[in-house]
Amino acid sequence: MKSPNHYLKFITCTLLILAGTSLWKLQAQDDEYKDAPYFKGMPNYVIDYVEDIEYDNYHFFNGTKCQVVEGKKFVRQYVIKEGKMQASELQIVRNYANAVRNMGGTVFVAGVFQSEDADCADNSGYQMMAGKFVRDANEVWIEVSPRNGGENYRLTEVIKGVMKQDIKEVGLSEAVKRDSRLALAVDQTIEGNKTPAVLTTVQTPQNPTDFATKAELDALKAELNALKIEVGAMKAQLQILDVAPEEPVTDMDGNTYNTVRIGTQIWMRENLKTLKFRNGIDISPVPSSKGDYWSTLTTPAYCWYNDSVGIKNTSYGALYNWFAVNNGYLCPTGWHVPTDEEWTTLTTYLGGEGLAGGKLKETGSLHWNSPNTGATNQSNFTALPGGSRGPSFSDKGVYGIWWSASDFDVIIYSDDTRLTAGVQKGPEAWTRMLSYKDGAAWREPVPKQTGLSVRCIKDN
Repeated sequence: MKSPNHYLKFITCTLLILAGTSLWKLQAQDDEYKDAPYFKGMPNYVIDYVEDIEYDNYHFFNGTKCQVVEGKKFVRQYVIKEGKMQASELQIVRNYANAVRNMGGTVFVAGVFQSEDADCADNSGYQMMAGKFVRDANEVWIEVSPRNGGENYRLTEVIKGVMKQDIKEVGLSEAVKRDSRLALAVDQTIEGNKTPAVLTTVQTPQNPTDFATKAELDALKAELNALKIEVGAMKAQLQILDVAPEEPVTDMDGNTYNTVRIGTQIWMRENLKTLKFRNGIDISPVPSSKGDYWSTLTTPAYCWYNDSVGIKNTSYGALYNWFAVNNGYLCPTGWHVPTDEEWTTLTTYLGGEGLAGGKLKETGSLHWNSPNTGATNQSNFTALPGGSRGPSFSDKGVYGIWWSASDFDVIIYSDDTRLTAGVQKGPEAWTRMLSYKDGAAWREPVPKQTGLSVRCIKDN
């Protein structure tokens, strides 16, 4: 085990401020989006979201299972032009499948995709094309996923390759690259953002001789401050988020969830979908065929949106009433449903309620309704709009609403003096709500009988 006295915890910091492949979001209002390297969009479609990453991975269906492919990743979200006739989902899929075949490639699926592989679950039951080909000595993988009858679709290309090693052991100063970005030995990401934020200080190493001197760090801090001033002139600000992947966690049903550290907290990156409490007791399913029974419950229950069991194989997860949350055994061992205070810690870290929603939401309109305002997913929380269940199901694609473990307390007043006589547990509990219309994360009390999404947070 490495001792904290042996070295300073490295922080990996990528500045996405200057020109470079990761600056698309800042340039979106001024520059026309370009197609991915090997494929163009369908006629009458325009790009409304772009993501170019120098090195990343993606799960592609290879004819048998979902396979991880690493390399340069290009994502394009296409939407139909206003007033134009859209193509069908099948037409979109077959156009790209034919293009892959014409390039001498292999098409693994071109039609309605069915898979029980959890890594492919988001596309199961939908039209999809997946394939690969070789061009310019590159192995290229492609996936095309249309939605909403062909109103929009997402194209993902990965040019398979090996990661370039930016950080070297010989010293911090030699790891600084000035080719449109600054790769530093830190474990935070600095991104260009139009919202004000404060630049954090660079820590002093506990044992500077191991990898860098104090003088080098001071020089680095000065360089960052100078860059902050330069960016300020561009009407942007630096914001630092400490975000990193953590070990996956598995529930009682065997479902595995990716996790992410955001600041000092570790969260699931996916909505919960367990059908059992961690003590092995089953949670009661209540389909809509039981009429108003759901709205009268005061015991734990779950359901799938619109009674669609297929939702289980997606990241939307199940909808639980608050009595399942309050049981105390809903999350896996070592995890729990976040309190209202823990939700506030998260939103405060992400810039406050007015900004945090955009940093939590998945980007694009694959799951969220358009325009999905403010969505950047800088936190890697990847919030999805799972909707809710009250008297009926509603708002999938429109709202994502998550339970907290905290009651909404009701203040009791004296009948005569209106002085506070006490506080009691009310019929509602605190939630956090995100919308496709803005980038906020609102704190709202909701009736405990409502079916909502759940994210778990790791115990301290």
